[in-house]
Amino acid sequence: MPSFVKSVTFDCHDPLGLAAFWAGALGSNVDEDSTADRAWVEPEGNEVCLET
Repeated sequence: MPSFVKSVTFDCHDPLGLAAFWAGALGSNVDEDSTADRAWVEPEGNEVCLET
């Protein structure tokens, strides 16, 4: 049975800054509901969550 990673969460000091990096690297945008404590990047078919 194949498996895949659906989402990845990083614990970091600056979620919005790291989200901006990953958004650029993945060709996506930082989710509009992101805050200074928790930010999301949702490229097509994947999700990245960054938290303090």
